[in-house]
Amino acid sequence: MSTCACGASLAHEVNWCLRCYQPRPVPTALEPLMPDVVPTSSRVAAEGLQRRRQGVGRWDATEVTFGVPGRILGTILVTLPLLFFLRNILPFGFVGVVTYLAVYPRFLRDLWRRSDRL
Repeated sequence: MSTCACGASLAHEVNWCLRCYQPRPVPTALEPLMPDVVPTSSRVAAEGLQRRRQGVGRWDATEVTFGVPGRILGTILVTLPLLFFLRNILPFGFVGVVTYLAVYPRFLRDLWRRSDRL
């Protein structure tokens, strides 16, 4: 385990400090990149299986993503203003529809993106 500048200890699987949200410090030449044990193929396979169990897929909630219920709720909440603009198209709803259609696909893409691809 390494230590952040704020004093919090960082586990090996975390890429940022959970206290101050700073990115993990880059290791110097004196610090090893990996633990002292050389990874074997069985160890790498076991770590991959553990990561799958921890939830890095699209359907799993992580520190930075929602689970399925949160993503469905987010999709509904993001869609409501578009429905309002479509219902009230005249006189100012047209501007809202055009603007929202430029932003709406990006909202959904970021909302449903897998956590390992952020």
